[in-house]
Parts: sequence; C-alpha cells; structure tokens
Amino acid sequence: MLLIDATNLSAGGGGALLKYLVSEINFPFHLVVSHRVGLSESENIQCVGRTNPLGKKRQQILEQLVSRLRPDKALYFGNLPPRKTLDVKNTYTYFHNAHLIQSMDQRCRYSIKDRLRYTMIRRGIRKCLTNTQQWIFQTPEIRKAFVAEYAFAESNTHVLPFFDEQQLRQRCSSFDATQKRDGFIYLSDDRPHKNHRRLLDAWEILQQQFELTPTLHLTIPRSNAALEYRIKQLNDSGCNIINHGLMERDDALNLVVQCEFSIFPSLLETLGLGLIEGALLRTKVLCSNDKSLQYVIMPSASFDPLNTVDIAETVKNAIQNCDYAEIKLDNQIDDLLRLLAPQ
Repeated sequence: MLLIDATNLSAGGGGALLKYLVSEINFPFHLVVSHRVGLSESENIQCVGRTNPLGKKRQQILEQLVSRLRPDKALYFGNLPPRKTLDVKNTYTYFHNAHLIQSMDQRCRYSIKDRLRYTMIRRGIRKCLTNTQQWIFQTPEIRKAFVAEYAFAESNTHVLPFFDEQQLRQRCSSFDATQKRDGFIYLSDDRPHKNHRRLLDAWEILQQQFELTPTLHLTIPRSNAALEYRIKQLNDSGCNIINHGLMERDDALNLVVQCEFSIFPSLLETLGLGLIEGALLRTKVLCSNDKSLQYVIMPSASFDPLNTVDIAETVKNAIQNCDYAEIKLDNQIDDLLRLLAPQ
C-alpha cells in the first residue's frame, strides 16, 4: 500500500495535481489530505484540518497511519518530509514550491509574515532533509537548484512532471471552433509574486501610449481592495479589465478556452501549471523570461516581468502577430505511478 501525506496542501496548483494523481492510481493507497484541497472523504481518503507541517500533530497522524496500515511506500506531497523518519521501506517527497529555494527567490517582495514562514520551512527542510529517502521534482532546473542549496545527493532524486493532458485536450476539442476567441487571461490568485501590479501598469501603457484596449480577464479575490481599486481606476480611464474573482477550476478553464491569449507575468514558478494549461487549451502564451520555464514551454512571446514597458510592447506585438505556444515537458504520470506502486 502507498500512504500519501498531503496535510500541507491547499486548493491551488498542488491541489489540482494531487486530484489528478489520485484519479490515476490503480493500486491500494490511503490519502490523508487537508480539507482545503476540496476532496471528499471516502474509505481511503481522510480529510484533516489545518496542521503545521513542522508540528507534532502531523507527525502523530502519520505515525498512527503507518502503525495501522503498514504501507510499503510513503509519498509526502507537500515539499517537506515529516519531522521524524517513519517506519516505511520506501519514502518520497514531492517538491513543488520554488519559494523554498532561496537562490531562486530573489525578485519577490514578501510581507514579514510570509518571509518568516518561508524561512522557517527552509530550516525545516534542512533539518528533515534525510527523513525521506528520495525527492521528486517537476523540472531539471528546480532539481539542480535544490540539490545545490540543500546539499542532497542528486542520485536520490527524480524529475517527474505530470499534468492532466488528456482532460485539457478534450476540453479544447469540445470548444466550438467557429466561436471567436478574444482577449487575454491571467489565471492566478493575488499573491505578491504573481506580479499583478506591473501587469495592470502595462495595461495602462497600452491604453495611454499605444491606444490599445485589449480585454484582460483576471481571477483575483475581490477582497483585495487595492487591486480592485486599481482595476476600477484603469477601467474609468478607458481600459477593459474584468476581474471574475476566485473561480472553480472547471469554470476557470472554460474561460481560458474562450480567450485568444494567456499571459503570465509571475516572478517565480515551479512548474507553471497555468502555462501548460494555456498551451494545451490552444491559447497563445505570453510569459516571463524566467530560465526555470525554459524546460516547460516554448512561449508565443516572453518579456521582462520587472519592466512594464516591455510587458506592454510584448502584448502589442503579440496582438499583431503571434504563434501558438509549445509544451516541452512530457506528462510522466505513468513513470511516477511505477515508482510509487507497491513492490
């Protein structure tokens, strides 16, 4: 049996990947997962409340499950091994948060609270580094940076990206090809590294300097008063920006299919699931010129995410002439399942 620990997970990209992984498993497993992911409890899915990834409660939950289930393998799906080694023959940690690699996280400005949280988790990784036998990464660049920063043996690592390629292609094929696609979408929450402020500034440049008013669809929480005010200010001056607020995943992907472009000015991504989704849904993808993304996608165009003029000019040029993006990663879900399958 495989034990999956996803107690340190939310409903974002990591949650979407977990749901896909669970849907593909064809051998016995038990999942303990944060209720924030939105999975329903069943015989082999156990939902728990918020737990500190470095705290005693998570350790106690896992020790009790190991004692009761006696799993052959364990997958820690939240970037961090448990605080103590578990009595499991084979253990793996799936890493999907580049913010926990300090050498890659130089361009983001955080609140004091977030800065302290990331510092604590980085220390936790150092302390618990060998409480897992192997680490699994999404891209070669992330693995390289992690191995260098935490001095972990590369021979005990794997690069196994996965994403629900079939579902996305089916969604795209079901879209009415005669319906005109229009506008840009940035499918993202409002965390600071997502860089919405510079994107909105670029849309102001498009309107004021280039007399262009392309539609921009956003999905940021309406509780972000500062961004909501900025959007209203720009729309009052002639821009065309629509904030849909937080959306259910299916509704958000349906919105992507209706747009001609996906744009991603994020300052840091681990896999960039939204980039993959945008490409598979046949939008033209504009993104940051981040070297960690060179293994993920060949974008339609790229820009300096710190330069609002460059963002605006890239958008202007893309509207005039732009090719579709190409995915450079293979979906390695089968390889991952073979690694995790009980022996």
